[in-house]
Amino acid sequence: SRLNLGAQDADIAIRASRNPPEHLVGQRVSALAFAIYGPASMAHLYNPAPTLEQLKAHSWIGMGEAIASAPPKEWMDKNLPKQVVKMTADSFPALRRCIAAGAGVSVLPICLGETDGRLMRLSETLQEMETSVWVLAHPDVRTSAKIRALTQYVSRRMREASRIFEAV
Repeated sequence: SRLNLGAQDADIAIRASRNPPEHLVGQRVSALAFAIYGPASMAHLYNPAPTLEQLKAHSWIGMGEAIASAPPKEWMDKNLPKQVVKMTADSFPALRRCIAAGAGVSVLPICLGETDGRLMRLSETLQEMETSVWVLAHPDVRTSAKIRALTQYVSRRMREASRIFEAV
């Protein structure tokens, strides 16, 4: 379950967002790129990469309620006929497992798609979906030396690893 930073269920959060909530403070640590992925078993179907029109012939896995505000949901609503979306998943790790199991194709952050040998990327990164990764804290705890040290450490380590979040 997702903890509510605003209700102080947690002291810091790592969130993907274009605009983090105004009541939280923090810093942007990286871009977050997305692409379309399918099961690796699709490799024999497409060389070179398929067009979006070709991909519309496949079953798609949509964004469930928990991730419905993510940029891929808006893109899917705009670019795909509703009838191709055969199921939904409520998290990106769940989407990855569904794709790997052969349930369909979908959009994933490249940090999940590129690191899973059961998947194959079917598109370039989709620029209109790009968002940012933030390390955030509730304003009431941001002056705590422990919280400040932790957010600085997490931010630094994530910046060092930013290539896994950004376009490759």
